[in-house]
Amino acid sequence: MRFIKRLIIGFVMVIILGICLYCYARLIEPNMLLKKSYSVTVPKDVKELKIVFFTDTHFGKYYPQEKITRLVDFINEQKPDVVIFGGDLIDSYNRDQELVNIEELSKSLKKIKASYGKIAVYGNHDYGGGAEPIYEKVMTDGGFKILRDSELTLSDLNLSIIGYDDYLLGSVDPNRYQLPDAPFRIVVTHEPDVIDNIKANGSLLVLAGHSHGGQVTIPFMKGVLRPGAEKYIKGQYDLKETITGCDATMIVSEGIGMTLKPFRFLNPPNIVVVSLKHK
Repeated sequence: MRFIKRLIIGFVMVIILGICLYCYARLIEPNMLLKKSYSVTVPKDVKELKIVFFTDTHFGKYYPQEKITRLVDFINEQKPDVVIFGGDLIDSYNRDQELVNIEELSKSLKKIKASYGKIAVYGNHDYGGGAEPIYEKVMTDGGFKILRDSELTLSDLNLSIIGYDDYLLGSVDPNRYQLPDAPFRIVVTHEPDVIDNIKANGSLLVLAGHSHGGQVTIPFMKGVLRPGAEKYIKGQYDLKETITGCDATMIVSEGIGMTLKPFRFLNPPNIVVVSLKHK
């Protein structure tokens, strides 16, 4: 009888634990919004500044558009000099058209304030799911400059930013991976594994997303790995050995929203704040 009683108690505890984990991953963690801060050393001729990087909002079925108000306010609280969006604005435009008002989305994005400009790149969901015809308009109406295998020079900051087209569904020019010599530049790419193709000299800061950090991560496991984010999943990476002759750092964000399933576990939504500082 004691064995049966213990078995029943154990079974009930497992069920309770399962319910608690489900509620946390479904209702609590997805509604968080955190800040991850990093500091990167830059040459003295590059102006010290603050960058806010956010990515993978996936507005739609699993992450309602109404949450953008809190996101915009949180970004503005950081008083950024430059704001960069890493792609995947809407989860599936064809499926979620009734849930996403693109005009209101642009108006909300326009409220994001940045002293020296706002920049965006394409993600795979900005091509797939029918989003390609509207993504550029939404972002440009929101005050963002889209970089698509192109480079933007902010002369006042002595800073160059390269944005790659989406690696999976875009049309990346392989020649763009060979970067001309420069003391320091920023590279923005949706898929982080692209970094293994880059050749550069000087110093480099790479900002990427796509992985969601695995979105649902079981301890001691990597979570759900996505093509283009199987090697670099989340956090900061020292790439000195990856890009020979280059002092390179990459930061991979877990992003904001969700895709495939409405769960996050051990990967709370966050924005990335990078302070560029002199030694």
